[in-house]
Amino acid sequence: MTAHPKREPLGQNTEHGLSVETVRLLGLSLLQKGDWDRAAAQFRLVVALAPEDTATYNNLGIALRNLGKREAAVRAFEAAIERRPDYLSARYNLGTTLGELGRLKQALDQFAAIVRLTPEHVDARFALGEILIDTGDQASAARHLGIYLSLDPTDRFGAAMRLARIGLAPLPPRASVGQIERLYAKKAATWDDMPGYLACDQVGDRLQQIMAKPSASILDLGCGTGLLGMRLRDQTDQLDGIDMSPAMLARAAAKRCYDTLFEGDLLEFLLHSGARYQAIASAGTLIHFGDLLPVLKAVRNALAEDALFVCSLYSYDPIAQGGFGLAHHPSLADAGCFAHGSEYVKIAAERAGLRLLSCLPVTHEENAEEKIPGLLVTAERHLGS
Repeated sequence: MTAHPKREPLGQNTEHGLSVETVRLLGLSLLQKGDWDRAAAQFRLVVALAPEDTATYNNLGIALRNLGKREAAVRAFEAAIERRPDYLSARYNLGTTLGELGRLKQALDQFAAIVRLTPEHVDARFALGEILIDTGDQASAARHLGIYLSLDPTDRFGAAMRLARIGLAPLPPRASVGQIERLYAKKAATWDDMPGYLACDQVGDRLQQIMAKPSASILDLGCGTGLLGMRLRDQTDQLDGIDMSPAMLARAAAKRCYDTLFEGDLLEFLLHSGARYQAIASAGTLIHFGDLLPVLKAVRNALAEDALFVCSLYSYDPIAQGGFGLAHHPSLADAGCFAHGSEYVKIAAERAGLRLLSCLPVTHEENAEEKIPGLLVTAERHLGS
């Protein structure tokens, strides 16, 4: 979090004849470009010549944190706060960095100080609630996350999912739109390089296996950056994609594999676009829905007669084949992900007017430590449904 409090002009010059203000602006430009090392060098020069330049300590800390030099970043943020105790941006950055270092009590103190100074500070209110969960004070966590939700009804940070995870709130029917937009805005730049993500290949291969011939039209539901679209392009005359993340859609558009891309909520699109597709494919998208019945009904609405639907889900079978819940891994649950039992999928598909063709256990994704179990679902809208 970068901040620019009111400052007096910096009139000193460096040994190269540049004013300190010019060096500071150069550092800010490098910071915005993500050139952390060079930005840090400029900010160090500024604070050496103008040690009371509070904002530059904060910006130096940001650069150092992004370089992985968290202890040095802590010292920079502390220097900013020492000079200006009500510097909320520096306190927030300090709390975040302390949390990353595992110094939870000190991080909690920073976020608590922010909400005392500014009770409506949304980010700090959520961060305080999250650390209280980690330190075992669930009652206080629930109170602060409840206040956060009143301040941010869009729930960008996913407080509803966290409250459900600790058993202090009912399971929401789906991850909030705000949480999903924020999640994929952050992930868009690196999504295509994520190793061990198998769902796109699984969905693409499955659709190719069961289609007798190339389809007249396919919808990539939750198309993301277009990884699945690249697999589907040769299987159809008309390939459309829908996603709610502008950042992900921009990368999908750059691949030039879609005939049409739509930005928006997929439920609204399925129900109101008026399009009827010969196939709908969805990889790693319905994981953000708990109750699948509304979305499966919407899928049926957008399918032509005898059209196919293939999607991937996280598997809930080890816990309950007939139900659904938060994804097993806490990081996935906190990212707005659900898992579904195979028997639940069968029942939901039937109630939605789809005929389930298969629900196969797969590895949805994997890393060096573990394999995440998934389900590869194939259904069709059969004649008369």
